[in-house]
Amino acid sequence: MVIMTESMKTVTSFLWAPTVSGALAATLTWLVWFYTTLPCTPETALALKCRPTPLALYLSASALHHCIIHASIAITITGGSDLMLFLRERRRNDKMMELIKTAIDQAAEERRLAFEQLKQGEARAAEERRQGEARAAEERRQAEERAAEERRLGEERAAEERRQAAVERQAFLDALSKFADAIGQNGRNQE
Repeated sequence: MVIMTESMKTVTSFLWAPTVSGALAATLTWLVWFYTTLPCTPETALALKCRPTPLALYLSASALHHCIIHASIAITITGGSDLMLFLRERRRNDKMMELIKTAIDQAAEERRLAFEQLKQGEARAAEERRQGEARAAEERRQAEERAAEERRLGEERAAEERRQAAVERQAFLDALSKFADAIGQNGRNQE
């Protein structure tokens, strides 16, 4: 089974009419020659000035010449000469389609690269955002630690001041107690 490509189908659709008309013109020319001339036989060879060969009974040089000329005229009239123009146009269209396909492929590649760059930019922005959030969280944690440390130090200072105040109060009370004892001793001594 012969599989025809699109180009072969197109060429065949353009060639069938010129081919049939050329074959028909050649056949008609040959039939006219065959039925209107004497065949080249050994008896008629001298009178017809031909060579008596087996093929000479069916074809002569002048008949072949007329068949080719008439077939060429029929092919030209029915559009055989247009085939070359068609093939040139087809090649030009194929080249144009290749250029268009190349441009489309190039645009698709550029679009794919732009999309990849966009995704990479989004990934970088997301990474920078994540790092910024991590830095902000770390700074908040450090600020909370500093605040907690300052509270702890403030509480320790306050506790130390309370303890110091308690020690001073105790010392004052002790001194006051000694003073009161001394006054009491002095008062007993005077009695």
